[in-house]
Amino acid sequence: MADTETSETLISEGPQEASQDNKDIEEQRIVQEQRALSAENLAHNRRNIIPIMIGLAFVIFLAALDGTIVTTCLPVIASDLVGTSFQLTSMATLPIISKLSDIFGRRNSLFASIGIFLVGSALCGASVNMIMLIFFRAVQGIGAGGLMTLTFIIISELVSPRERGKYQGLLSGASTMALLLGPATGGLFTDYVSWRWGFYINCVVGLIPISLLSMYLRLPTPKGSSAEKLKRIDYLGSLVLIIACILFLLAVAWGGHEYEWTSGVIIGCFLGGAVFTAAFIYVESRVAVDPIMPLYLFKNANFTLNAICGFAFAFVFFGFQFCFPEYFQVGRLTSATTSGIMGFAMVIPFLFSSTATGFLITKYGRYVEYPKVGAAIAVVALILVARWDVNTSLGEQIGSFILFGLGAGLFKAPQSLIAQTSAKTNEIAVATAAQNFVQTVGAVLGIAVVTSALNTAWQDRLAQLVTQDGVAASSDSLFINGNFNLFAIDLLPADEKAIVIAAFIYGFQICMYVAASMTAVAEFSALFLTHVPLRTKVGDQKGPTESTKTETEITQHGQK
Repeated sequence: MADTETSETLISEGPQEASQDNKDIEEQRIVQEQRALSAENLAHNRRNIIPIMIGLAFVIFLAALDGTIVTTCLPVIASDLVGTSFQLTSMATLPIISKLSDIFGRRNSLFASIGIFLVGSALCGASVNMIMLIFFRAVQGIGAGGLMTLTFIIISELVSPRERGKYQGLLSGASTMALLLGPATGGLFTDYVSWRWGFYINCVVGLIPISLLSMYLRLPTPKGSSAEKLKRIDYLGSLVLIIACILFLLAVAWGGHEYEWTSGVIIGCFLGGAVFTAAFIYVESRVAVDPIMPLYLFKNANFTLNAICGFAFAFVFFGFQFCFPEYFQVGRLTSATTSGIMGFAMVIPFLFSSTATGFLITKYGRYVEYPKVGAAIAVVALILVARWDVNTSLGEQIGSFILFGLGAGLFKAPQSLIAQTSAKTNEIAVATAAQNFVQTVGAVLGIAVVTSALNTAWQDRLAQLVTQDGVAASSDSLFINGNFNLFAIDLLPADEKAIVIAAFIYGFQICMYVAASMTAVAEFSALFLTHVPLRTKVGDQKGPTESTKTETEITQHGQK
């Protein structure tokens, strides 16, 4: 009787085991095909790494060039409004687009971002009123957010961590070249062609990366139906993040200009931003199934320290870029062209330093030393700049610029690499986006804080230096909505002009000490960065993937 039951059991289980074996064999075949396709794509990309890198460099160049050209082409008031809409959408969409690239694929997301950016550029150039320009500039910012983060993510899938340094250094060089060429190009368009070509030029330059990347870049597309992919999107987290960004950006854009920093509108924006930031943290940690910014990344000490460094660097670098032209135009009464030329003394060393650092990282495999040395050099440089006055020699100015550029390049080059080595392979996209997001916030706050500090210190000092019947009586004409009216200074008598310049120099020096203090914060954070050995293979920043485990298990099952 027992033998009969056993036979019946074996007979009943036989087809199930056969079915399971067939299923395992089919899974094994799919895994092997996917791995073969991935290996084929990797080999193809390695063979064509030069045209791919040129294409990615033009993507970064495109995003960086746009910002510098537009600020030159548009009037000050218009650029404030247009710039705010661009900053808002580019900042808010950085982590969102990177997460969408996990769902829909890097290549698809990159081409979508390029397309949105170019369409936005064309529509900005064709705008017939300010409302259209602001709206389409916001559209352009959505694409720019993708351009700025996806390039670094894609590099992480093309080359090993050990090799990323030199390629990311080259991308930093491309953005630096845009800083050099942008203002001059924008000036030429404005003076001799039309401000509209400040936008149309993007459509011309954009053809280069589209052509190269469409021909040579191959990346896998994640499996799954469109419905399944759409379900993975963190809609609530995205919405809350966008609202938080809107409130904070409006606060820093309006503060000290449209409204006093202590006004109810500004305080309300900051409080609202804080509430939605707290809501975003709750959604990402407790609600979202597939969060756009996994907060557990910040549990990694290196990642958090590097994020602090990135925030501080962007705060100082972009704040300094805003401040030094005003020193030359107001403090030394030089032309905008002269102040732009002086910037070359900083940008060229930055280009050399960041590119060389990338190659040194690839050669020796070390990277944590560079931000430590770079921040220290930048602190010294900013302290020297804080000593500038109306009598500072050209040699001192150029020397300080060179020193700051070298230090900033050393500091900036490894930041994306540190963020990526602090994450697992399947977290690189969100880690890179989080780092870029923090840097963007730092840049926005740096410009806002430096602008406010400069104008506040300047006006307070001006009030102390003059009598009621002196420059103070005409000081209202010197400032419009909290911004200095550069043309008004030429109308002042020589003695009053000297007082205004002395007050400005005081405000400028205060700002430089603020920048030096923030750089010291970056230096302190960099001191605690620890070195993680760089691997020499692509995609091996964690243990075996699930597909690898499945293949191993299937192989073992087949051998039984």
